[in-house]
Amino acid sequence: LIMRQGGGIYHRGNKYLAQYNGKYLGYFDTYEEALKRHDDEKRKQLLDLIDCYRQELSTAVIDALMIKVKELEAE
Repeated sequence: LIMRQGGGIYHRGNKYLAQYNGKYLGYFDTYEEALKRHDDEKRKQLLDLIDCYRQELSTAVIDALMIKVKELEAE
């Protein structure tokens, strides 16, 4: 039985599965470990998105994305 914990974290047996944007991130012993891996991947993908589209994105959008990146780093 797989139970969704929210935020791309699933509880399966005695492990937690982390995923982000359909990418498998692994099984972890605790919810906190799975959530950290999920948030690390989310931060990485946001930074990649900013880097890839920097020329097309407005300063306001880049600033908003960077706020989210900083929030993920603080958690």
